Amino acid sequence: MKNRESAKRVARLLISRVGSDKDHLNKTLDFLSFLSNLYKRERLLRDFMLNPLIDVQKKLDYLRTLADRFGVPKSVDDVLRYMVELNLIPAINEIKRLYEYEMEKLLKFSKAMLIVARQVDNQTIERVKEKISKALGKDMELEVQEDPSIIGGFIIKTQAFVVDASVKRALERLG
Repeated sequence: MKNRESAKRVARLLISRVGSDKDHLNKTLDFLSFLSNLYKRERLLRDFMLNPLIDVQKKLDYLRTLADRFGVPKSVDDVLRYMVELNLIPAINEIKRLYEYEMEKLLKFSKAMLIVARQVDNQTIERVKEKISKALGKDMELEVQEDPSIIGGFIIKTQAFVVDASVKRALERLG
């Protein structure tokens, strides 16, 4: 519970430091995604970040080097320090998820995954995007993925909800 509240605080701090520039917001999200994946995969990084004998400044220097590669503004340095000092790096995946949610709220924009049974034309994708955008009152960015197991229809997944209009789901409800 404490880590979730801290992650929420960090996500909001990052949003406030980055501002409303869409480019900087996206670069920061890319950095958080990379750091989250790296932290999951690389034991050396976990050991480095969690080792209390390693100076905080060395950890910050490493994070700043990574952030520079992604074009993250220097205005987030105090938030990175906060994360290191409170040992919140293990919660980086939750921080990334909450940051993305806060970013979408700020920009009135949502990323979504559109899952279809087979390849569909761009016109159909645009119609689905239009309907969902109108229903949510947000612009949408759809990533399309094929999954033949849903048989037909579609599934839309966002940070906030899932709409399952697949044939597979309809058959499950009948059964």
